[in-house]
Amino acid sequence: ADDHHKAARAPTAPTQHNATMAKMTPLPTNKYLLLLSIVIGHSLLGGYYAGTRPEGAGWRFFSWHPFLMMVGTSVIVCNIVICCVVVGAAVLKMQYRHHH
Repeated sequence: ADDHHKAARAPTAPTQHNATMAKMTPLPTNKYLLLLSIVIGHSLLGGYYAGTRPEGAGWRFFSWHPFLMMVGTSVIVCNIVICCVVVGAAVLKMQYRHHH
């Protein structure tokens, strides 16, 4: 019975996979703020521009649709870019450590 319980327990020693995992570092604050301000400015100005088309139509109830679509997709794209930069850098570090 004791052998069965010993086999069912998870190993407590660190595995080779855990030892080679690269630590993911966050984006520096100044780069994050620059990216955030560009995305916010682009989404607000672009959303307003799209919402007031055709030329001379002005802001109307339907204008919220393109405005909010622009803001929403900009937030999603910004998150994707940040994830790709941070995770991609971690993967490259991990591959470099593995080969050298």
